[in-house]
Amino acid sequence: GRADEGDIQVKDPAAVWAGKFGVEYALRNKNAPYDARRRLVCRMYDAAREEMGSHPIVLEVGCGDAQNLTVLSAERGIRSLYGLDANKNVLEGVRARTPAALQTGVADRLPFRNDFANYVFTVGLLIHIPTILLPKVLNELWRVSACAVGIAEYSSQKEEEIEYRGMMGMLWKRPYEQLLLKACPGSKIVAGGTERKSAGGFDDLDWVVAVKKTS
Repeated sequence: GRADEGDIQVKDPAAVWAGKFGVEYALRNKNAPYDARRRLVCRMYDAAREEMGSHPIVLEVGCGDAQNLTVLSAERGIRSLYGLDANKNVLEGVRARTPAALQTGVADRLPFRNDFANYVFTVGLLIHIPTILLPKVLNELWRVSACAVGIAEYSSQKEEEIEYRGMMGMLWKRPYEQLLLKACPGSKIVAGGTERKSAGGFDDLDWVVAVKKTS
């Protein structure tokens, strides 16, 4: 929704996500329909898989309780799975039952080497990144990817800040496809699609998978 006089202006979104709010978010999304999640996550991965080598290494930035990574393990048999999230408590709560290696961190300073994974992806992460940090986050996604980056976010033709659970400074719609390509000159889109809850989709998301320019 639009800003209201009673909305709280958040100055440090990362701290909010790392605290109680992030735990509550994970609980709210715990029971999202498996089939809808599977369709989205596997479609994105399958598009990237065609561009990868023989040994897929997958990293999700903003993995929350690692349900997307668990889907990729179960549905695609991927063994090298990594997840990063700002909320330590959420990660600790699922670490024992997820097939992924999980690490606490923030998206604008990823604790991974260059070209760490073949495929790096986000689902509903970039919408929560403040405008001033977004270029750095996109650069980081490309830095740690050796091949492909996939994103599934709330899109719009221009940036629009949206009230989120009584707070401002927490959610933005943007032209994410354009911004992703701009962050990596020479990259190209290899697949994309639209998810809509009204049609049984995971959420009202637009997704794309892009690959680096091959030399």
